[in-house]
Amino acid sequence: MASLYASVAPQFTRELLSPGLRVGYTDEGGVWQFLAASLCQRLPLRAIEWRNLVGVTKRIEQLPLHFVERSSSVHEDLPLACLYLVKCEDLDSYKTVVRGPLVSWVDAMSAAKVEWLVLYVPLGTRPKAAGNAPNPVYRKIFERLRADFAHRKGAIMASTGGLALQERVCKIDTLEGASVVGQQQQHESQWTELLLRLKHCIMDAFQIKCFQYEEQLRVLDARRNAPGWDFGAFFLAKERLALMYQQMYLQDDAIRHLDELDAIFINLNKTEKEGFCGKSKNSFTSDDRIFTVSPLALNLYETQLLIASNRASARLISLYCFCRQIRTLYLMGSFPQLLQRATAFIATFLVELEEMTAENVLEWHQPFMWAVGACLEVTASDSRRRNVTCTWRSAIPRAALAQSVHQGEQVKKQC
Repeated sequence: MASLYASVAPQFTRELLSPGLRVGYTDEGGVWQFLAASLCQRLPLRAIEWRNLVGVTKRIEQLPLHFVERSSSVHEDLPLACLYLVKCEDLDSYKTVVRGPLVSWVDAMSAAKVEWLVLYVPLGTRPKAAGNAPNPVYRKIFERLRADFAHRKGAIMASTGGLALQERVCKIDTLEGASVVGQQQQHESQWTELLLRLKHCIMDAFQIKCFQYEEQLRVLDARRNAPGWDFGAFFLAKERLALMYQQMYLQDDAIRHLDELDAIFINLNKTEKEGFCGKSKNSFTSDDRIFTVSPLALNLYETQLLIASNRASARLISLYCFCRQIRTLYLMGSFPQLLQRATAFIATFLVELEEMTAENVLEWHQPFMWAVGACLEVTASDSRRRNVTCTWRSAIPRAALAQSVHQGEQVKKQC
């Protein structure tokens, strides 16, 4: 049987390097087009210091942002922070057109516990005042916005120690004063202020989410020895915290939580592990993607849902944890550690798959094909590194190769 893995690129590195932390924006007036290029030139956010819940200061050297437009009707999968762009050229429009939808948006963000900012973008269509100064109506509109929306409803000012109320609302004069040096400097100061407020907004949102997940984990962990402990809920909360760190480019914290989660699963007692057995638990079949597409071709989202609802088998959970760990190690650039972990896991998981062969669930060759394919997939994940093939000569489980050859010879004799 020809290997189906030969021409397949590594699966565990796909959709891994995101364009940045998602920030949502709502643009009812169509002014994003005037901001996008200038904003991208000033990103990523840099040199962010954050004190975690145990008082340790972490530093994020660079935090790329990926702005995603969202409509007011979309409520699921909200980003950490959202931005509302205001286009308004006169006070009457503010009262009759702008304010109502903005109030509804702010209420929706507050109800969803999403941090938010309002950005006013005057287009400069009104006649200028004396001395080529911006029309005073823009200042009045901005002051009304600050008066109406500068408050911070229930926000936790954890990372910044408290901000002024008006920092919910900021302004970028995109088309004003481009030819006057003093106004250019003011324009740059507006961008600096926007980026600073955006950084505070994101870090506040991150701190709030971390607190929520940590508190949820504390409650679930306290019940670990109680009958009927919900491992799925604990798993989901722990993994969400790890993925939150990963989004913020705090990979060392992400791998720490993933390792702790894997250790907790491995160290479950016999009675607890029996809960992952049985026909009601989703496991692997001979035509599964890990045998037909790629050794690590798990649908992470679907598998996460199965684990969270306690419908996944122990083998499926084990492979899922491994995939999450090596994805994070790949992002960290910790390839030697990735190789070490892959070597140990592949050999162990091969034994698990051989047991499925004995149970007549898999064909005799599939465990060995999976083991060799997994080794090659991990190797191919960083083909730019020198001597990686030599390194992996000892990493490929020799028992798998030897057994595969032996079984192949036996089949030939029978034919």
